[in-house]
Amino acid sequence: MEQNWREEIVEVPYGQIACKVWRKGTDNENCCKIIAIHGWQDNAGTFDCLIPLLNFDCVVVAVDMPGHGLSSHLPNGILYTDCNYLLDIKRVIDHFGWTKISFMGHSMGGMIALYFASVFPDEVEFIICLDVLKPLTCEATKIAESIQTTLNTFINVEKKILSPRTQTYTFAEATRRLIEAHSLFGLITEESAQILLKRGASKTEGNCYVFNRDLRLRSLLFTRQTDETLISYFSRLKCNLLVIIAEKGVKHDDDEVQKKFLKVYSEYAKRFKFVAIDGEHHIHLNNASAVVPYINDFIFDCYLKNGDVHNGV
Repeated sequence: MEQNWREEIVEVPYGQIACKVWRKGTDNENCCKIIAIHGWQDNAGTFDCLIPLLNFDCVVVAVDMPGHGLSSHLPNGILYTDCNYLLDIKRVIDHFGWTKISFMGHSMGGMIALYFASVFPDEVEFIICLDVLKPLTCEATKIAESIQTTLNTFINVEKKILSPRTQTYTFAEATRRLIEAHSLFGLITEESAQILLKRGASKTEGNCYVFNRDLRLRSLLFTRQTDETLISYFSRLKCNLLVIIAEKGVKHDDDEVQKKFLKVYSEYAKRFKFVAIDGEHHIHLNNASAVVPYINDFIFDCYLKNGDVHNGV
């Protein structure tokens, strides 16, 4: 597998955001500049199998979101929210000095990308969503109760963090536990789990490992929206959008809601394509070769077919 990447640290007020910076093709200032955002409790390694297969010139910054991988945890007492994550992505973009960017996001990462493109529509060229259609929504009558549940979870997890005990595992145990934890969302292979462990766990004394992720991620608070409010966000979209859904992946919405948002994207995205493929939630990691042709074709159709230059600084 191609290893044409380097580690880069983005300094933030509470610590650091760790990034894997990949360069594909020629050293061209006007090539694609992509922020790749992983799913909940994963890390930048989730794109290790996919990025080397991209066949267009690009720089891809795969981010360990705060609380994940090698990035800092938020200070004590602070709740993880989608608004915090938008701010962190903005900091990463400013660090690299980019004014036009694109996104590739898996699951939670796709949700963050869609929110970012709605809040900063003039800054985003395209989004590739991997097994995610839209951010989570909630009926208006259930929003308060949903927030209550999240805050109660946060308080309980916070108490556990204060305990000095840190659970350690052998590498085999850590691999098994990671596979079991992901089983809620579908299969990940042993190879995929070990890729995620490279950034998801740290070696300790006695040849054991401890998971890096912040336990407070269990109470990550995404803004509670109704479908109608979310549609008003998406009316601001100006970018090209590719949504790739795994047929055996995670399904948060019924068919009618899905049809509604496919129509919204068709109306507001500059160019929209929807693809459903056979596979599980982590197909981009388990079987990247099944996913990447759709990405390469989409980029070609949007930009390269006519010789367009995109994502220029």
